[in-house]
Amino acid sequence: MLLKKLTKNELGELKDMINTARWQEKVFLTPNKKLLDSDVVSFIREKKKGQYWNYIIWHKNKIAGYIDFELLKEKRGHIAGIYIKPEFRRKGFATKALDFALEIFKKQGCRLIYANIFSNNKPIKLLFENKGFMKIKRFKHPVAKDLALRLTLNF
Repeated sequence: MLLKKLTKNELGELKDMINTARWQEKVFLTPNKKLLDSDVVSFIREKKKGQYWNYIIWHKNKIAGYIDFELLKEKRGHIAGIYIKPEFRRKGFATKALDFALEIFKKQGCRLIYANIFSNNKPIKLLFENKGFMKIKRFKHPVAKDLALRLTLNF
């Protein structure tokens, strides 16, 4: 597995992975609203004004998934998303990607890291819990069908 910063060449596939996670896997309630390449570019441009990272996860010259995360005010880290394509799941890619992000946060001096996950996503919930994240809040996500959990990790 190899993590590489997102380039323009991967934008289309990143958009497809986001759309798959949101719509085909029926995470969100509005299946007719799909992201376009321009939506992804606009989102990344806006995030780049701060400290934002988006990495593509590669395995044997194939894109296996992505992770995106950001450094917020007051040295808080936010794991914005991890997505692994179905054929690459259960192989440790999400664990390695999360470890990579956590290491960057440590180097940036973060003291608190948080992630919002869907409560029905048991594999990702277990991954975060195994890394020491703790549930601090359960809430109704504004556009998702399921309840979300806010998890935090203190360094």
